[in-house]
Amino acid sequence: MKSTILSALALLSVSTAFGQVTTENGSLSSDDLKRENTYYYDVHTIEVKKPRIIKVALNSDEFDTYLIVKTPSGTQLDNDDSEGSNSYLEIFAEEPGTYTIWASTYNEGAEGSYELVINKSGAIEIERTEGRIDPRDEQLPKGEYVDTYNRTIDVDKMFSVRLKCYGFDGYLVVTSPSGQIWRNDDEGDDYHVSLVSDLSPEAGEWKIQVTTVEEGEVGAYDLEIITEE
Repeated sequence: MKSTILSALALLSVSTAFGQVTTENGSLSSDDLKRENTYYYDVHTIEVKKPRIIKVALNSDEFDTYLIVKTPSGTQLDNDDSEGSNSYLEIFAEEPGTYTIWASTYNEGAEGSYELVINKSGAIEIERTEGRIDPRDEQLPKGEYVDTYNRTIDVDKMFSVRLKCYGFDGYLVVTSPSGQIWRNDDEGDDYHVSLVSDLSPEAGEWKIQVTTVEEGEVGAYDLEIITEE
């Protein structure tokens, strides 16, 4: 059910230079800190003053990487495998403060060199809609409730669609005006968040569907359209 309490234009906008990429080279060894008293890791930090997108890639040819990012309030995001032994996280950093990055390994005792690539966007703008999945909604053939939004997204740059769910495992489906479909269940290891990112602008009406992984699930959600200025 689409909420009658709608923050359809809850916009966060800042003016900064567009994009900033930094690359840091490091290595893991027996002299480093250990997480869970087992896995070596190095600590890196990013300072964020205003909302932006942060893309973090941890690459290594010598060990299977494990990437952890902690927000200023302590929320932890993890990724093990992006491509092969590499790891990747895309973070919508709305919270100001210090973001802590742990460059670590998936395997006990693994050592070797790595490359940490951090890409910070410029300004981001977030259009947020509050909604709720409940038994009054339309149902899909397998019994999942669904809310459908038809939107003309008037942007000339890449954009993303994010679904944040409260109390259920959400499933996000985005269909472009030309009929191309993107689906996402879980962003990283967080089953409360679904994300379709780096969508190319296209004239016409986009269809965005918010539904659930399991039949009969209900709960509140935030649907966000995120654009870079």
